[in-house]
Amino acid sequence: MINLLPDEEKRQLRAAHTNAVVIWYIILSFAGIVFLGGVLGVSYHTLSTQKTNEEAVTIQNKTKASNAYGQTQAQATQLASSLSEARTVLSNNVSYSKLLVDIAGDMPAGTILSELNVTSATIANPVALQFEATNNTVAQSLVTSLRADSSLFRTVTLSTMDSSGTVAGYPVAVQLQVTFNTEAVR
Repeated sequence: MINLLPDEEKRQLRAAHTNAVVIWYIILSFAGIVFLGGVLGVSYHTLSTQKTNEEAVTIQNKTKASNAYGQTQAQATQLASSLSEARTVLSNNVSYSKLLVDIAGDMPAGTILSELNVTSATIANPVALQFEATNNTVAQSLVTSLRADSSLFRTVTLSTMDSSGTVAGYPVAVQLQVTFNTEAVR
């Protein structure tokens, strides 16, 4: 092919061709920017959706944990009140077995305890004790022995002593009014 075009036109054609290539580069660059913008937009949307879901799960877990904590707190409060009640009961508790052993330790040979009506409500008040003895001398030593034990009894008063004993071999009946030392029976 013979190139008969003037130089000025040749330059214009080359410039047009170069302009066409530059336009294609601009269009491709713009398409690339739009594509990258779309990818970034989709990524942002996906990440924000995932963040929202994670925050919802976190709030739900915190709610469950606070509910469980609330139940545990209620149980702990109930246990504390139960322990407080138990402490109160135990501080007012009367050890009846200790009381009986201590009374038996003060009784001389030849005496038996025939009646004892004591409750935790009446322990601090005068209580009637009924004893049976083999004779008057043993009965007197019982009264003396019980009066001598100031750790167990605050007061010991002889109510009656007669020969109306109901147990065979123990003809002397002794009735005493005693007030227990409440510290000794707890």
